Amino acid sequence: MSDYSFEQIEDAVLAALADLSAVNGGYLHALKSYAGELNDPERLAQAMYGKFPGVLTEVVAASYRFGTPERRSWRKVEQTVTVVLYVAAKSFRSQEEARETGAYRILQDARQRLAGQTLGLSGVYPLALERETRVYADQALVIYQAEYTLRNPNLLVEQA
Repeated sequence: MSDYSFEQIEDAVLAALADLSAVNGGYLHALKSYAGELNDPERLAQAMYGKFPGVLTEVVAASYRFGTPERRSWRKVEQTVTVVLYVAAKSFRSQEEARETGAYRILQDARQRLAGQTLGLSGVYPLALERETRVYADQALVIYQAEYTLRNPNLLVEQA
């Protein structure tokens, strides 16, 4: 039975992407959890200026599907957690520059490290990439949102 906090899931995602961080010799200038206080893409862009390329991660939702009641007043629940990566990169005029540290490269590198992985979390199904969407673009910055889901079929909750 596995019951992971949202923080633990975000930390596992960040750990899977850690080799992309400049701190570890990679190319990302920002790799951290996103607190959710900037829900406006333009304000998010302002917060990311000077910190790109970068990735912010956030658990944005969790849904629950209840199964049949089990003994001892516990109920087995399937939890589906939605994790979003906000990928910020400089808008490039040159295709060559974009291939080095642009949003497409970051999205691809993230897919290679996340899709199909359990991130060391026992009892969960591998992460599934649901969609990648551009949410902001101007002459200097582009931000994509990559949405992944992580299913935990083994969550137990106590019945009231």
